[in-house]
Amino acid sequence: MKTNTTPTNEIKVFSLFNQSGGIEEVKPVPTLPYGCKVFNYGYAMNGTISAVISGPDQFGTYKTVIISEFSAGFGRIDKYSRPHSKKFGIGSYFDDNMETFNPEVVQEAITRAEEADKKRAEEKAQQEARDKAEIAALPSKYPFLTPLPERLKTGNNEDWKEEHKKRNAIKKGNLSAMLKYNFPEVKFSIKKISSGDGYDITWTDGPTIKEVEKFSQFFDDHKPDISGDYHDREQNNFQKVFGSVKYIFENRSISPEIYQLRGQFNEIYNGSETNEWEIGNLFGRIIRNQSYPTGAHSFKIERNEEITAGQHEDFYRVTYLMPEKKESQPANTEGLTLIDYSPKAVAIVGNTKEIKDTLKELGGRWNKFLSCGAGWIFPKTKEAELKAVLGI
Repeated sequence: MKTNTTPTNEIKVFSLFNQSGGIEEVKPVPTLPYGCKVFNYGYAMNGTISAVISGPDQFGTYKTVIISEFSAGFGRIDKYSRPHSKKFGIGSYFDDNMETFNPEVVQEAITRAEEADKKRAEEKAQQEARDKAEIAALPSKYPFLTPLPERLKTGNNEDWKEEHKKRNAIKKGNLSAMLKYNFPEVKFSIKKISSGDGYDITWTDGPTIKEVEKFSQFFDDHKPDISGDYHDREQNNFQKVFGSVKYIFENRSISPEIYQLRGQFNEIYNGSETNEWEIGNLFGRIIRNQSYPTGAHSFKIERNEEITAGQHEDFYRVTYLMPEKKESQPANTEGLTLIDYSPKAVAIVGNTKEIKDTLKELGGRWNKFLSCGAGWIFPKTKEAELKAVLGI
């Protein structure tokens, strides 16, 4: 038996997304007349109606215009769109009966869409000018942070890897510097998450998670989309200058001294919860919702008599004592110079004797043989933190 092996240019398109739930062949749209009604459906099946205003291009796609007094704009309907009777989810569908709009109505919609496009272009240009001005001003607004270098335009694979590594180090340094600047007495641990683009921030006592989030989220450039199904990138000007990541997780641990207040809480508690789990859950909310300054001691939990309404946990508070402040002169940072010593290191030179303990705590090492003169050498990743702490 002879088999027909004649080649064919015919392409068949199939779809799983349809009313039947099975595989269906999708036929190209028939020739759509000028003004043909088109139904458009978006998120939550919000819809608009458009009209065809062109013939098919080389890909079989038609241009459309929105027919509405409340919105204006142009759109597309592609070669493999379905008739409205076979509507299934988000997309554009042509009218089964090829109903058309009056040409005058279509022309009015085109005029509105052109004016709307012109207005959007003007607004875009104005926003770009504002963004440019803000980006230029950000380094002086945040002098303790390090701007990212410009991305490589050319280079081999090793160059790209090195640039990526350098940018990541600066981003982590900036996140650390932001936290150090706003919470100078708190020791934060910032570690890269095991998979994905992000960091875990951990600390003990100190500020609440919400207080830390206020500053750590400066670097989170992903937000849920309108549907809530996706985590999309929305990078702002701050993040373009100082860096950003996809995920940032804040985790505060509570010291044993504070957890030991549970027994004291059981003695003063007189609420409606009757089992240990419910009481323990309430106690956890109370201690999590409060900040604890570095150096605090003699913790106690008590009824907050100032509160007469609110959540159950608002009726209790943790009190503590602070050590007496000793009069001390601020460290003299005049005459210090931060030097870009090498691609991987920075140095602090000048009158460093008075702040040598601080420099050591920041991870510096004294080296009298530096090419720039005796001074303290630091990893490049410490640059932003040094600026934040020393104000240079």
